[in-house]
Amino acid sequence: MDAIRQAVTGDDAKALRFATHTLKGSLRYFGKTMAFEEVLRLEKMGQDGSLADAGASLAALEPEIMRINQALQAYLQRHPLSNEP
Repeated sequence: MDAIRQAVTGDDAKALRFATHTLKGSLRYFGKTMAFEEVLRLEKMGQDGSLADAGASLAALEPEIMRINQALQAYLQRHPLSNEP
């Protein structure tokens, strides 16, 4: 998310395309979530080199990423990772 924020604020389409593509790959494991749709939209903006609406998409993406992070943290609290066989 930091790389996406920096790309949007720096108006760097190439960096946005790379950062969103990376995040999109991780989000695909959760299915077609709102976060996936927003990151896909941002990736397309990076590909097209048109970042006019990137700020709005970033603002929509951030709470969705927070929601996924909270769900993952809650899951890990209930099911801690263990190195024991």
